[in-house]
Amino acid sequence: MQELESYNWDQEKNDTGLVRKEEFLEFLEYGKPRNWCGGATGVTEVDNNTMKNICRGIYGLLNPNEYYYTQVTWKEPIKNGIGEQYIEDFLTALRSYGENVRIVFWFDN
Repeated sequence: MQELESYNWDQEKNDTGLVRKEEFLEFLEYGKPRNWCGGATGVTEVDNNTMKNICRGIYGLLNPNEYYYTQVTWKEPIKNGIGEQYIEDFLTALRSYGENVRIVFWFDN
């Protein structure tokens, strides 16, 4: 329990995702897109400078049948990705088991 309670939930982690024009503009304004995806098929990936030009309308002859995405990276505290209230509720529930608590994570991709 002590390790979980002393963990720095405010430390920042890097997130990366593919975004469309709309989310890219949010990323530029707020530092983080509201929506993103980890990967996409059937889209055209462009670099950030090209997406900036798309947003400015410089590439007026883009193929309207293509979906243009760009990859962005941002930082945010770990607690934001989990939810502060969830962390507190989770730790409160674990405290009821005493000090000898073990948490095991397993992910199946």
